[in-house]
Amino acid sequence: MNKEFIAEFRNTVLQAYAELQAISVTEAAAKASAEQWSIKELIGHLLDSASNNHQRIVRLQIFEEIEFPYYQQDEFVSVNHYQAQSWEALLTFWKSYNLHLVHLVENLDAEKLNHIWHTPDGKRLTLEFIVTDYLKHLRHHLAQVNTKAAVVIA
Repeated sequence: MNKEFIAEFRNTVLQAYAELQAISVTEAAAKASAEQWSIKELIGHLLDSASNNHQRIVRLQIFEEIEFPYYQQDEFVSVNHYQAQSWEALLTFWKSYNLHLVHLVENLDAEKLNHIWHTPDGKRLTLEFIVTDYLKHLRHHLAQVNTKAAVVIA
């Protein structure tokens, strides 16, 4: 991955972490409805995403092709009980895990970017796609967090 992508990834994590720290414990735990995730649960979902993508990125540097399941996001959030976790612990873990992913991607073997993950629904996704899509996914949910924070604060 190029230096610009790495810098963009790192800056996204560090900027988001600073912004997330400004959200109070009460705001982070607030839920618009029982069916919607709180900000804490959204950050928990991003931890699940980091964990699953970490496995894909590592395994695709070891093997040319892998089969790896999707994860059931609602069930992962439920089983991990993110709503009961401390806001500070979630933020610290989220930042640390994502900075580790930045490190992993920064040291990624470029010759392996075309290695393939065979998804459960038959898609063939390259390691390069997985890495770039992870950052898009991360930004998508961070935008949701900012929207939720604005709604809760208002």
